[in-house]
Amino acid sequence: MRNVLSYNEHKVNAGHAELILASRFGCELEDLGFYEKLHRFQRMNDRNQHITKKTLHIFLSFSPDDILDTEKMQQLAWDYMSRIGFSAQPYLVYKHTDTVHPHLHIVTTSIKPNGRQMNLSYIGIRKSEPARKAMEQEYGLVIAEGRGKEKRNEIAPADIRAAIYGEKETKSEIARVVEQVLAYYHFTSLSEFNTLLALKNITADPGKEGSRIRNNGGLTYSIINDRGRKEGIPIKASAFHFEPTLKNLQAKFDKECHRKHLYTGHAKKVVATVLSKSGRMTENDFVRTLDKKKIQCSIIRDEEGMILNVLLVDHFKKIVLTEKDIELSVAVLQNKLAPNNAIDGESVTVESAAHQHRPFDKQIHIPHYAITILKGMWAEENQNISSSNEFLRKKKKKKRNTGN
Repeated sequence: MRNVLSYNEHKVNAGHAELILASRFGCELEDLGFYEKLHRFQRMNDRNQHITKKTLHIFLSFSPDDILDTEKMQQLAWDYMSRIGFSAQPYLVYKHTDTVHPHLHIVTTSIKPNGRQMNLSYIGIRKSEPARKAMEQEYGLVIAEGRGKEKRNEIAPADIRAAIYGEKETKSEIARVVEQVLAYYHFTSLSEFNTLLALKNITADPGKEGSRIRNNGGLTYSIINDRGRKEGIPIKASAFHFEPTLKNLQAKFDKECHRKHLYTGHAKKVVATVLSKSGRMTENDFVRTLDKKKIQCSIIRDEEGMILNVLLVDHFKKIVLTEKDIELSVAVLQNKLAPNNAIDGESVTVESAAHQHRPFDKQIHIPHYAITILKGMWAEENQNISSSNEFLRKKKKKKRNTGN
């Protein structure tokens, strides 16, 4: 809880956020200092010593086209928390102004006054989504599906210039991107996570084989430039208030593995429809067609031009996929795609390497530096995760032995 509060209070002190609502704190906003806020939550959390995840950090993001003053945002936050069943819980609402679209951060606890925990099982599907849809209709907000959703959940890439200004700016920029990727996207491995981060100028590095950070199951985050090279100071995962450590990521990987099939249908249908068209097409045409359906695609080939893998980022369903996930035959795709420089006797312009390294928001292909990072990680990922899990098991075992 302390880290989450510190993050939002830091934004307030920097002029990038404002506390606009404090529910069930029993005093005016101006009378609430940091420790008054912290102690209120801690008193609730202390009523249950068995639950480890007690703090909730909720994001409410709106379209830039929504005209929202502070009073309307207060009303939206109160209504949302009531609809998801948290009206009786203490919570703080911060209005953040550090991105192009208005958004709220809500800090609360899942521990009820009687010491029991709120039911958080599938709360996004059971409570949050119905609340969002109902509120969009009642308040006349931009609909989150379609183009409205694209604007609302768009994550701006990390500003590479932050790496020049020092550790605090670097950490803040990395936190903004990583936290939003964790909130919005589905991924089942470190390589898939890095696929998404690389699109936003960030990388998560578990360290080289045999290094201390790798042996200890560590993870650092860095800003990367347009060529995939690290800029500025690497930040340890444990230094962020939301703790995107390898251990915590593994919990998300495991959870998403069981749900991945729920999000593959859109990409599978789109790719099948594109490939069902008669005649051959160039790789560029294939990729551009998918891009119009909010699916970024990169085809990975060997030195002889044979397709090895297909990597897809479906921004409509917010998920990273491979050809296996959508049951796409590499052989079928190989036969369907013609060389980019010629098809049916017509000349086709081939994108230069420099052109392929355009900023993400204007780019169709997934950047080559992202693919380079991933190809290396794919080769050793199973071993990495196995090693990391073994480290975590040993660490837990050691802790139990110490207590005997």
